[in-house]
Amino acid sequence: MLLPNTALLYRLSQEIKADPLPAAVLWVETTLRPGWVRAIEYSYLKICAGIAPHRASKMTVGLAQMKVCLWQEFLSRELNNRPSIADLENPIINYYAVRWYLSRKKTSSFPDISLI
Repeated sequence: MLLPNTALLYRLSQEIKADPLPAAVLWVETTLRPGWVRAIEYSYLKICAGIAPHRASKMTVGLAQMKVCLWQEFLSRELNNRPSIADLENPIINYYAVRWYLSRKKTSSFPDISLI
């Protein structure tokens, strides 16, 4: 049985109680996309970034599997940072990224799944 990341649950327990949807989305994405698959995605992203930057910006990466262009927007606005693999693999940053994304879509805790 796969369990959610306990460090994430501990550090964000109050926020998760108030709004569990970002944690649920993150848990599903990390369960369906193991680390070795994400490692291949990061390698492919580096290749695409040099050859076809537009295609690279549309790739989904990280624990949250957000598009690179959304990662760039989120990290530049929220952390004044450019995406790094460390950020894309950080469960805390990913939780806030998913929450940011869902708030942009004005998604409630009980959304129409087609909106996500």
